[in-house]
Amino acid sequence: MPVSTLVIITISGLAASITLKKSKSENEFFMLTAHIIKSLRRAKLYVKTILKTL
Repeated sequence: MPVSTLVIITISGLAASITLKKSKSENEFFMLTAHIIKSLRRAKLYVKTILKTL
């Protein structure tokens, strides 16, 4: 697993935990998780594209 992917996962995890403390709604948590998964997939695509161009 590339270092950049790990960094992205850590940052999004931190962001999720901070937002979770603010919001107590489970529905918001699920929406957040879905958003993180989407952004991770997007980040993976960016990483792959960058690696291909190098």
